[in-house]
Order: sequence, then structure tokens, then C-alpha cells
Amino acid sequence: MAALNSLIRAGMLAAAACVLAAAGLPSTPVSAGLQKLTDHYHYMPPAAGLPAMGAVVTREGALFIDPPPDADHSWLPGDAGRSGGGTVRWVVATGPSAVRAGAGQSLLKSGAALILSEAMESMLYPVKREELFGPPEANERVVEARIRPAGPSPRFAFERQMRLFPAGVEVRIVALRHRARTAADVVVFLPADKVLHAGELFTPRAFPEIDVAQGGSAAGWVDGLRQAVDLVPILKSAMPQPKPDPSKPSPEEKTLEELVLVVPGRGPLSNLQEMKDTLEAALRMRTEAFRAAAAGRSLRSYLAQGNLSEYRQWENFEAFATLLYESASIR
Repeated sequence: MAALNSLIRAGMLAAAACVLAAAGLPSTPVSAGLQKLTDHYHYMPPAAGLPAMGAVVTREGALFIDPPPDADHSWLPGDAGRSGGGTVRWVVATGPSAVRAGAGQSLLKSGAALILSEAMESMLYPVKREELFGPPEANERVVEARIRPAGPSPRFAFERQMRLFPAGVEVRIVALRHRARTAADVVVFLPADKVLHAGELFTPRAFPEIDVAQGGSAAGWVDGLRQAVDLVPILKSAMPQPKPDPSKPSPEEKTLEELVLVVPGRGPLSNLQEMKDTLEAALRMRTEAFRAAAAGRSLRSYLAQGNLSEYRQWENFEAFATLLYESASIR
């Protein structure tokens, strides 16, 4: 199994190098299975059932995204993050499954802070109903214990968005407003590095596996993906561009969307353009699902529509389309 995981990681890293080269981004190996993709963002491909891990590394500390339970910081370059008594200062979970799988347990035991959305905290650490009765001061103690549990690891919950600025590097941690793959999905965006860590919200050329047991919604996922796409500002240059020299072969031009690196929880590295293409496909499928349901057509008829044929080869097409149709039928 270890040998297989090594081969999988090697293949993922080779694919990552191709994506980064196409986008004009550097690609520097850090150690086995890890790669520095931008000035501050490091990446470890998914393997052995675990999602891809991201790490934002600065001289004032490192932030790990969906790290495995046994993650360490031995690969960090130089003196990154030596301040504050530890190398890794924050662990971010992009979904409740990552926390349940023990994301970063070794780091949390060393004192790193767990950052998660309030929706995720409510799902993972619910306060028992009977504990909410009694004198007001007792309720305050319960709430305080929930926000700051006993142990070496603090926990910080945010409602919509949290911003960190280690060494001046902006890190936006955003909770999706919609029920998407789950009812508590989170994405992380680094504006200066042009990196969006999407976690299991997005997989290139695939439709998501909606976790209904954790409050997920196929119809809501479309709106959640749109929110993630809209996080990334695409600014068109107002300066006139030089005309190409007709005597020279024109280099392959990349759109601004293709220059934004998107890191999925599963599958190869991607970019914002592929994410937008997936959003367009999902919007079309949702529209057609509501039309089919309103017209009283069957699920089989909806799945067989000719204008959806280009998406049938995408992973998880039928399961996702079925959930869309079912959500449209009960409205």
C-alpha cells in the first residue's frame, strides 16, 4: 500500500508540474510527496483516502489545510514559523469529514489552533439541549467551554469569513452560505498567490458526491460553487496591449482565469476556468432538472436529454443529476 501511495503521489506531482508550467508558475519540490507551488503555498496530493493538503508558509507561522492526522512540519523550509513557540500555528478544515478523520491531530496536540466555521462547529460539537437550561451564568460556562475546549489546542469558529495576515500574507477563510457538498463547506483563498484551495467542494470534470447525511444539497452546491468562483476577482487590464509581431509565432495565451490555481480535495490540480466550466455545466443541469420536473417528465427522460450528453462522461453524473431532479420534484 505504501508503494502504491508513493506511485500515486508521484503521478499527481508530475501532473501538478504540467499544470503549473502551463500557467507560468514555479514548481519546487520540498520533500517526498510535497511541493512548493507559489511563494507561500505548498501542496501534498491526495492519497490513501485522504484529501489534498495545503500549507501556507510564512516567517510568522504556517497554516495547514486538511492535513492528515499524523502531519508534521519537518519539511518546512528554513526558520518558517519558529515564532509563537511552534511551527504550525493554525489548522483549517474545509469540511466536517476532515475533522472527523482526525485532520492535523498531531499538530493540534502540539498547540496549533483549529479554525472552522460556526456551522461546522455546531455540527461537530453540539451543545446538549439539557445543558442550555439553568441559571444564565451556567449557560455562559457551557458556551465558553464549547468555544474553548480543554486541552492544549484552542479552537476558533467564524460565521462567514476569517482573514489572517501572517507576515503580511492575506489568507481568506470563507464559509459557504449555501448547503453544498455538506452543510458546512469552507474554502481558502490567497489573493497574492492566486491560489484557491477548494477542498472536496470541487473536482475537475466531475460532479460532487453530495453528503446528504451531513446536510448537503445538490441544488445548493451549484450556488456554493458560484460563491467560491466569485471569491476570485478577475481584473482586466485597462492598458493597451502591444500588437503581436506577425513575423513571429504567437505564444499560447492564457486567460486570467487559467492563471488562478485551484486545488481540489481529489483529482489533479486545476484552475479557475475549469471551475467556471463546471459551474456552467451544473447550472444547465439544474435548469433542465427544474424544467423536467415542472413538465411532469420522468427522471429517466431527464437523464436521457440530448443537451446533457456532453456531461455524461463526467464522473458521478447520474448520481448528481438524480439528486438535482429529486430536489426539483419536491418544490
